[in-house]
Amino acid sequence: MECSNDTGLVSWEQAEGGLPYQVRAFGADGHEVVCSSAGDGCELPSMHCGQLYNLTVTALDGQCDNVRANLNLQSVPCRPTNVRTSMPPCPFTQASVAWEHARGAQTYAVQAGWGVSCNATTATSCPLGDLLCGHTYNVSVVAADGVCSSPESAGAQLSTAPCPPQDVSLSMECEAGILTVSWAPDPDADAFVATLVSDTSARHTCVSAGAACSVAGLPCGQRYTVSVVAARGGCESEPSAPLEISSAPCVPRNPEGRLDCVTNSAWVSWDNTGGALRYTALTEALTGDHNSSCTALPSAGSCAIPHLKCGTEYVFRVVGANDVCMGGYSNNFTLETAPCSLENITAVHECGSNRILVSWENTPGSPQYVVTAEGPDQWPISCNSTFSSCELQGAACGTQYTVMVSASSDKCSSLRSPPMDVTTAPCVPRSVVVGQSCEEDGAMVSWSPSPMVTSFLLTATGASGDVRTCETADANCTLARLPCGEAYTVNVTASDGNCTSEPSVDVFFQTMPCQPTQLSVDYQCEANESVVSWTPSEGSLQYHLYASPELGGAPMVCSTPHTSCRMALECGSVYNLSVVASDGLCNSSFSAPLRFGAAPCAPDSVRVRVRLIDGMQLAMATWPAVACRAPVKYLVSLEGRIQDDPRARVDLWSYPTDRLYYEFPVPCSTVFNLTVRSVNGGGVSVAGPHFHGLTAPCPPADVRYSIELFDRITVVWDESVFATGYTVYSSSGAICNTSTVFCQFLEADPDSLWVTASNAVGESEPSSNITGPVFVRGRRDLRSNEVAAGSLSALSTPGSVRLEARPAASLYVAWTAVQDATLYTVIVKQPSAARPALVTTVDTEFTTLGGLEPLTRYCVTLAAKNALGQSSYSTPQCLATGAPE
Repeated sequence: MECSNDTGLVSWEQAEGGLPYQVRAFGADGHEVVCSSAGDGCELPSMHCGQLYNLTVTALDGQCDNVRANLNLQSVPCRPTNVRTSMPPCPFTQASVAWEHARGAQTYAVQAGWGVSCNATTATSCPLGDLLCGHTYNVSVVAADGVCSSPESAGAQLSTAPCPPQDVSLSMECEAGILTVSWAPDPDADAFVATLVSDTSARHTCVSAGAACSVAGLPCGQRYTVSVVAARGGCESEPSAPLEISSAPCVPRNPEGRLDCVTNSAWVSWDNTGGALRYTALTEALTGDHNSSCTALPSAGSCAIPHLKCGTEYVFRVVGANDVCMGGYSNNFTLETAPCSLENITAVHECGSNRILVSWENTPGSPQYVVTAEGPDQWPISCNSTFSSCELQGAACGTQYTVMVSASSDKCSSLRSPPMDVTTAPCVPRSVVVGQSCEEDGAMVSWSPSPMVTSFLLTATGASGDVRTCETADANCTLARLPCGEAYTVNVTASDGNCTSEPSVDVFFQTMPCQPTQLSVDYQCEANESVVSWTPSEGSLQYHLYASPELGGAPMVCSTPHTSCRMALECGSVYNLSVVASDGLCNSSFSAPLRFGAAPCAPDSVRVRVRLIDGMQLAMATWPAVACRAPVKYLVSLEGRIQDDPRARVDLWSYPTDRLYYEFPVPCSTVFNLTVRSVNGGGVSVAGPHFHGLTAPCPPADVRYSIELFDRITVVWDESVFATGYTVYSSSGAICNTSTVFCQFLEADPDSLWVTASNAVGESEPSSNITGPVFVRGRRDLRSNEVAAGSLSALSTPGSVRLEARPAASLYVAWTAVQDATLYTVIVKQPSAARPALVTTVDTEFTTLGGLEPLTRYCVTLAAKNALGQSSYSTPQCLATGAPE
């Protein structure tokens, strides 16, 4: 079937022999259609729409026809008919379309143009939505059966309501009371209706087929809301956006006036009428060209016209106005001002006083003059005079006065001068307030504004003589970068360009506190407390002390009104201390930080025992441990005088040790003080208790003997320093004890004598080199096995000294052994440091020196010793310690 017309196409496969074929179609309505062809197909013409046809195809051979039946063919659906539209009441945006059923149709499609359409299946209607105002739609329907579509139906027209009028504008003819409404032309509308509704609900309309219409006879004093609708075919559009307009105000009623004799002003009043947003009173001199006016809101009901000319008759009238129209003028009335013939009036205010000096030119025949001055919100002041000047007393500061001179006071009937304005000097600024400005290290000063002032001058004077000024037109000023801790006096003067007021009442303020200085610490290690003090800061009410651990952690804070604070600082820790001062509003800057270590306490006691070992005196010190959370080491120092000689001093220091004892070799006949200090990361403690001690005396010197009668032997020697007694020995033992420096005895072999000195500490080594009348004898030691052939050889200096850096900032020292040496004294010292050297004594040919500073260069020297003496010290060898672990 061809969808575009009423023709059906039938085709087949042609049999051999080229026989002709005949096709017969029978419709459901009895309609028959026939076509014939000798080819492989033919067309069935003029088929009825919407019919299902049964087909038979016959091959014609003239003798025996071959017939094939039971074929069907559906014709094109019929065209929909009786298309019609229906609409709701105006204005509307949708409509309904309906039609008669079309034979053979399965679905329908409706087109209205302008992008508007709808579809239906078995129904014969559908709605059209989103219709635009002011449009005419041509509606048509097409039927379809899934394969073919029918031709369009006959069209039906659908016209929507007109659109609301656009560009509506209003024009009021105020005097005639005619309002003209205009709008943009619209060819789709047949007519337009403009509606006016007043604020009293009165309605007015006008109709026009054009683009404007007018409403006449509108009463005065009305406010109207105006809208316009368009109409077409009995259907109206939505109203246009409403506009508002007022008619002319009504004429004010009952105008009247009165004259102010002092200022020569006229007060005009009236009764309000409707429609006015403001009223204007106008006056015009009947002679001359002077005119003036004043304006007031309806709520006022009156206004004053100032500075009218004296001796002049004026006519007055009042008119109302709104944002569109000016109303009609009220009835006129006239007033005549007072006569004037006084001339050359001057008024001068004396700066710094409350007086106004007024002078004028005398008028003949006027024996008495009255001068009056009025100011806003002030009582009038006046003075009387029979001369040509008068002084007004009690003028208020900062006020503009209107001054007039009259010959008498008989209610404007006398001679009077024109008004003259004069301004008094500014008032003294009041309510001066000072607030600190911490960010700018200054102060913000404010005061109450004063009238008639062009500028203010603020002056701040410090106790040290510092003067700061600030000139401003505002009622405030900021003083910046003021010196800290200083008291200032502030006052303010006001100026109008001619006069300057008296200064305001002095106001005092203190600048922000100064930075605290000279921090110091009194550390009380026994209580594990420190008292931190500083110098007072001017202007401070409170101090805040911050102790920040150097190794991190939250700082400790102590707040106090005093210049010292007690803090519990942890033993062994180092703190950075800083103080800030506060006056309750501002804080000073932080003081320069003070680094302070909470060193451990020194041992509270020390004991020393002097021992003689192998001919050497050793002072061994012991002490109790010190309590501290951090590990503690100890420094032992010994200082003394050998044989009490100030020029022969001993000054020894130990290296830091964690042992609770230390030993120093000390020469004989030495008086010494021994002190122990504690040390850790917090620093070195103060010196602990001193131990004052002595060593055993040195052997007596210059021992000599003589043999007297009866073989009496006398032994004499030099006094040994710090000795309290002496003993003379022979091979059989002690033969004499004495506190003097000689001894006598019998029956002794002079060759076997030796002498010792003693005190409470111990006994000296034996004396040597005893001389006598017969021979010189070698030194005899108690340990005679150390004497070889009457003489001893000197000790050699240790050699091949070798240094190695070891972990934990220590040094390993080794050397070659020295013959006959029993001990070695090792001294280690930083070459450029002021700290004392560290001394240790060992009995081996090597030692490890610990407790040294990491990454620090040290030099080491050593000497060999035994009971008979000591070698020279070796050449110093230097090496740097390693990094800490």
